[in-house]
Amino acid sequence: MKDNGEAARGPTASSRERILAAARHYFFTEGYQAVSLRRIAGEAGVDVALIAYYFGSKRGLFSAALSLPANPLELLRDALDGDVDALAERVLRRLLTTWDHPTSGPPLRALMTAATSQENFNVLVSEAASADICDAVASRLGGPDAEARAAVFTTQTLGLVFSRYVLRVEPIASWPMDTVVAVIAPRLQQVLSGPWLTSAP
Repeated sequence: MKDNGEAARGPTASSRERILAAARHYFFTEGYQAVSLRRIAGEAGVDVALIAYYFGSKRGLFSAALSLPANPLELLRDALDGDVDALAERVLRRLLTTWDHPTSGPPLRALMTAATSQENFNVLVSEAASADICDAVASRLGGPDAEARAAVFTTQTLGLVFSRYVLRVEPIASWPMDTVVAVIAPRLQQVLSGPWLTSAP
């Protein structure tokens, strides 16, 4: 129920958290486009103007609702350490673990789904993949082909994630993590450390 004293008291931390909780619920269950700010405000029990006050716009609210406990790159840092010959398996296991987790998985799926229909969000996902994961993998590999190998690796990895968690392509969507790793990791590792073109075709 909307708090009629909200305007008199001014915005509070609790009202911001209620907005975020309502936004996460609707964005993650119904999608970005299907939900109105007025509906989110009603669920949170606040005036819709408070959303603009705190977040500026629907996109601003969406970005805040997707905030994760840690930067995705931070989650991969330990996977990037260690033997390069097992790098693909470590990265793949860490990504799948993060996407399968009940806390971090829904925001990531919502982000990826929104990226397919919202121009600014597909730019956001592209920049994150390029500036974070791709660059980190390239730095770990070294050598003249590092950037190209990292770009192909990142593209194939994101394609797998999209197919498994957003498109729900079978049987990949239903495979246990160990099966996905057993089937896919050797192919990804070939990109990282296998033979490479000496020049562009």
